[in-house]
Amino acid sequence: MPSEFPVEHPILGRFVMGWCLEAHDLWAGKAIIGREKDLEFCAALVRFELVDPAVCMERVELIDSIRDEERARARRLANTTFG
Repeated sequence: MPSEFPVEHPILGRFVMGWCLEAHDLWAGKAIIGREKDLEFCAALVRFELVDPAVCMERVELIDSIRDEERARARRLANTTFG
């Protein structure tokens, strides 16, 4: 199945685009944003063993359009979450 596909919206009655994010990419994005709800979501991905710590950090390092403090925040989260 492709990573994006049209899905009919039950209320709107028309097709919309559905995005299926890969768990490691989702962890990286939420770790960079760093809101409380994002940090809780990242912790749940780890708790339920849905992500691999090394892959999460690889994804963070691949993002070149973030500020140094955002990358540092994601690294701190990884250190505290992954142990």
